[in-house]
Amino acid sequence: MEKAEKSKVCRTCGADVTEAGRWKNLQDEYYCEACFAKRPKKEDPQGLKRCSWCGAKVPRQKCHKNRHGEYICRRCGDAGHKESRVRTLKKKIRPAGKWVLYAVGAVVVIAVAYKVFGMLAGRM
Repeated sequence: MEKAEKSKVCRTCGADVTEAGRWKNLQDEYYCEACFAKRPKKEDPQGLKRCSWCGAKVPRQKCHKNRHGEYICRRCGDAGHKESRVRTLKKKIRPAGKWVLYAVGAVVVIAVAYKVFGMLAGRM
């Protein structure tokens, strides 16, 4: 039994792109090369970038792109913010997580010791 080949049709113009150059999006929809080139771009038409710290829209010339690909406006950069609020918060929480793990481990060790010594004291 042969598998039926799914036809590949351009979502915009309806052209058959099975044997032609094509693009596929995340929804498994196909575009011919001409329609893909004409599709609307998601970037701001004025070229503004959104600051990852304060959320303000600023021209590209008035912001810095950090190593994580996030844009930080000059005002936030001058205030000492180098990355987004979420990334900054994760950095602050990470060391605390290690100490929480140590505390949980200590509680488990104490509980096991209490149980073992309780059983030993009951036998004597």
